[in-house]
Amino acid sequence: GTWSSTYGSADASHIKLAEKDEKLVMEEVNASLKLSTVNAASRDMENDEEADPPPEEKDDVEASRDQPSAGAEEEAVPDSKFVNGDKHLLRSLQAQLGSEFTLLQRVRRLQMRIRVYVRDSLMKDIEEVEVGAENTGFAGVGANKGGQVVKLKILNTTIMFVSSHLAAHEGKCGARNDNVEEIMRGVRFGDKRKDMTQFDHVVWCGDLNYRLTPPGDEKETKWSFVVDLINQGRFQELLAYDELQREIQEGKAFAGFQTPPCDWAPTFKVTRGATPTEYNPKRIPSYCDRLVLHSQPHLRENLQVHHYEGCHGFLTSDHKPLLARISIEPTPSVATSTQPGQDCAFFPQLRFFNLRGEGLVVVDEGLTLQRKKRSSTEDKTGAPTPAGAEDKGYWTVDRAKADPYLVFQASPPTLLDTKAAPIQTEVVSQDLAPLWKTSPVVTLRATDHVEITRGAITLLIMDHDMVGAHDFMGAVTLPLQDICQAAETEDGVFHFSKEVLRYGRIHGMLSGSIEVNVPGASGAFPHKGRCISPRQVEEANTLEKARGCNCTVC
Repeated sequence: GTWSSTYGSADASHIKLAEKDEKLVMEEVNASLKLSTVNAASRDMENDEEADPPPEEKDDVEASRDQPSAGAEEEAVPDSKFVNGDKHLLRSLQAQLGSEFTLLQRVRRLQMRIRVYVRDSLMKDIEEVEVGAENTGFAGVGANKGGQVVKLKILNTTIMFVSSHLAAHEGKCGARNDNVEEIMRGVRFGDKRKDMTQFDHVVWCGDLNYRLTPPGDEKETKWSFVVDLINQGRFQELLAYDELQREIQEGKAFAGFQTPPCDWAPTFKVTRGATPTEYNPKRIPSYCDRLVLHSQPHLRENLQVHHYEGCHGFLTSDHKPLLARISIEPTPSVATSTQPGQDCAFFPQLRFFNLRGEGLVVVDEGLTLQRKKRSSTEDKTGAPTPAGAEDKGYWTVDRAKADPYLVFQASPPTLLDTKAAPIQTEVVSQDLAPLWKTSPVVTLRATDHVEITRGAITLLIMDHDMVGAHDFMGAVTLPLQDICQAAETEDGVFHFSKEVLRYGRIHGMLSGSIEVNVPGASGAFPHKGRCISPRQVEEANTLEKARGCNCTVC
């Protein structure tokens, strides 16, 4: 698909991308980014007029993804077969870009590729570039399936581009979901305890292979049902049978992501060269070629989809290209300070309490050790325990439970004192529905209401392990704009209950409350007027009557 991303100013950057079985091209429209993708047989692209479009007005950054199609879902074709097509594709791309662009990065796994080009004048604005790939093909390592990734930062905005080719065939939805998790688990940048959704925006496209699952027992019946709706232009009704949207809604894959609705005919499987479009009766027509997007909760309004369509005039492949236009505003910076400031003697604070997890999922990235008591008459070898001897127990591996604790982070990280010890709760042993008894206080290194509301707080759930690294169980991100609204309420408390997300899947729930001690829009701290000091708590002699908050105002 093609998409465009606006960075908000006339001199802002734009990104163009081409990938995998698809070709991704982006072009500039008023400081925006455009991306296109096509699952193409590159050996035939020299004969396809639409594969070599005329030069257009350019964007500032071009990310390009291509993967020559073999012409069948699982047909293996020697790399030499694609040489001419590859050269033609690159010539076409370079003709569109002209001499003003430099190749920033490229990643290739067999026939899956991603390239990122940047306008020469903007190379100075690109930083924190990282690349990676994860194979998910045969035996979990074959490079015929998988994902390629380019991550960069531009104008204070972190963006991750993902090109993927997921498991093929009808009835393999579970395998596709597994592929998504494998790619997200296998390609980790930044804070490696977390997945790619830690970045501002994720743009993921390619032959995702998710199918339509219409009613009926026979394939012929299902095929006819879908084709009839296509011929009538009733595309929205087809989406009721779309695997991808269903899996996102149920949190089984791409949880937290969004995919624009397809208001056009399916892109697969078509007869090459046929006009008008003809669908191969061996496959139920489906929206295999897709675009999925993720933004940090406090940045979702910064990404807008303005146009999205399938390009049925492209005749080379058994897939049709996509075109999308997206705008992305730059992530605003947050002004922070090492001192509270002249008008304020203290930093804003958030006190978390009643933190509880529900339905958390055991992860298998490491072994969990726990100490078990012996029976009253035997030790672990079966020998009797001497009378009066202390039973110290023994260590054993337990895969059924976890030892979760919470780690508090901020976006941007400078909102917290990065030199101080990490803010976290105690470890709750062997519990997938933990209740953390501590009440961590998060001090924010910003004093202005507007600046604070530009950030977010992320709660990482980690599994404490006696041996090796602690395992990532999932995360919840809370926009500070939502939290700060509670400062003006009667009790000044923000309550939340959110899905725990890990590698694109829902892994339980996390709930809790936050006592909000931040300045309101006027600059005053509403919390101060209702705060009860520790001394008053002691005099009240009960937490029922007075809570106390341990804030610096008190």
